[in-house]
Amino acid sequence: MESRTSSRTSARKCYYLGYRDPKTGKRTEPLATQLAFHNSPALFRLYRGGMGSGKTACGSVESIALSMRYPGNRGLIGRWSKPELEISTQKIFLEEVIDPGLMADCQFYKGRNLLVFPNGSEIIFTHLRMLNPERFRSMQLGFYWLDEAIEAGCEEAHDELKKRLRLPGVGRRCAFFTSNPGAEASYLFNNFTDKGWLKSRHYEEFKATSLENPYLPDVYLELMQDLDHEQYQMFVMGEWQRARGKIFEIFDRQVHVIQPFQIPEGWLRFRSMDFGIAHAMVCGWWALDEENGRLIQYREWASPDQSLPDFVDTVQSLEEGERIAYSVIDPAAKARSIQTGVSTYDQLAQMGMSPVLGDNDVLGSIRRINGLLRYSQTSDGFFLRKPAIFWFDHCLATIGQMERYQWDVVKGKTTGKPLKKHDDCVDMVRYAVMNSLQVQPSLRIDPAAVREPTNAELNIRKMCAINEARRLAKSGEGSLMSRAAPRFMRRARHYRVRGAV
Repeated sequence: MESRTSSRTSARKCYYLGYRDPKTGKRTEPLATQLAFHNSPALFRLYRGGMGSGKTACGSVESIALSMRYPGNRGLIGRWSKPELEISTQKIFLEEVIDPGLMADCQFYKGRNLLVFPNGSEIIFTHLRMLNPERFRSMQLGFYWLDEAIEAGCEEAHDELKKRLRLPGVGRRCAFFTSNPGAEASYLFNNFTDKGWLKSRHYEEFKATSLENPYLPDVYLELMQDLDHEQYQMFVMGEWQRARGKIFEIFDRQVHVIQPFQIPEGWLRFRSMDFGIAHAMVCGWWALDEENGRLIQYREWASPDQSLPDFVDTVQSLEEGERIAYSVIDPAAKARSIQTGVSTYDQLAQMGMSPVLGDNDVLGSIRRINGLLRYSQTSDGFFLRKPAIFWFDHCLATIGQMERYQWDVVKGKTTGKPLKKHDDCVDMVRYAVMNSLQVQPSLRIDPAAVREPTNAELNIRKMCAINEARRLAKSGEGSLMSRAAPRFMRRARHYRVRGAV
């Protein structure tokens, strides 16, 4: 990957903008995952992978390419702490990745951590711990890159920096992240892996393993084999760390998530809603199958930026032509506004939403949801106990929160209270299940009781029956009693026979 650009030293120069071997400095080809990352048109991109999978090199090459491709561009490269920025991200960028010829024509202002390219583009290196919103309020960026974006504080930095992607005259404005994978409860997992259909257009992730990098020493990979399974999956294979202290451990996408189907007309349909100011307003549509005792969520809608009237208009437009019986809402919606004296409950009633106050017993609703989720099946997939709650597979936001809903942990111990983060859809589910107490898991009989017995089993049963008849005849209890009779009845009959003798 080469680029021609104007330079102070010559009229036109050709620079190499690709990857180099960190040991020899020779040009190398990008890994398959790196190439896919560079070719992606997504607004936000995540390159996650194990240690030594080329994450920092990938972010450096992308930053250099954007700076040289668009003259006058301005980018920001950030990491949470200053030491890690200087000894890792910045060092790899300046010493191992950028072409020495290009670096010679650049100006690097060490005191300001500012790199100025020959075509007038700029890159600012900054540590996010000191990211002051006032300092960057008037800044306009063409791109930004957060290295090790899983670290604490990077989510707030991302929320602040994405407001600065407004530099005019640039052919492409974007943001990208490189990181080891962290917990499934992180903002990276929520935005890139478990993204809903609204985010699917702008967010794309790429996963690389440490095993893909041919430049890692063999001894390093051998040492990685000593890690335990969870660390190996995260730091070598690039897999997300499963959330600890999960509340709905029984939840399984293979069982509780089903393909959409046409809801019969006779089924009761209702909504459940959770409102908020600082978090998303959520509505879920539910269908009640009373014949089979099933509760099914067949639609969802979440919006963080809508007023209540606009949210209701959107909800009503999505359910046009359906007969929705009522809406179950948070009982806190009954509180009246200090300014207007009107509650959310009153507003919904005026808009024809038929509000019903839900039960906000958090621990009780969690126990009930776990009861509805519970199931048991044989090794061949036959259900002995079927679950009683299901989700259509396009309810991605609710499914993702059901998987990541967890207990609040302090100093390694659970507090007995759920973590109040990314729980809007779960709250909506809690109101729905507490409103549908008639739904119960269906119990199934043991399949061994309904299948045809084998010849060996028939012979065993016949021998047992003969031995039982002999024992009963010898004891004088007669042929009317059997081992299947209640114990107290057998004892009473036995005593009567002995007394008569």
